[in-house]
Amino acid sequence: MLKSKIRAKSSSVALTPTPALFDILQALDSLLDRSDLTLPSYVVLTSGSEGHPGDGIHAPTSRHYTGEALDIRTKNFVSLEAAKGFYKALQTALGPAFYVAFEFVGTPNAHIHVQPSRGTMYV
Repeated sequence: MLKSKIRAKSSSVALTPTPALFDILQALDSLLDRSDLTLPSYVVLTSGSEGHPGDGIHAPTSRHYTGEALDIRTKNFVSLEAAKGFYKALQTALGPAFYVAFEFVGTPNAHIHVQPSRGTMYV
């Protein structure tokens, strides 16, 4: 169940319950009440585990397909600096076990991608 400050962009965003997803959502939740971050009224998840390898939604070996990756919208943050601050805070909260990337910065598709670090088996 998503907290009220975390929303899926639509019902098409699939969330597969995995240990990695649990840790990502827990880290997100821990950041939402921080007064040192400029946050939107809610964080929007734009992609979870929907699709299948070869469908073109994600790279063929994407961790999205195993339920271990999330994409977070950044265009609803008040500024690019606010989104960058959230990205850095999420990176710190998750630590080296996770890869956190701010992708497509400066485009309408800008988002934060989160998954276990490459080469890591997450259990």
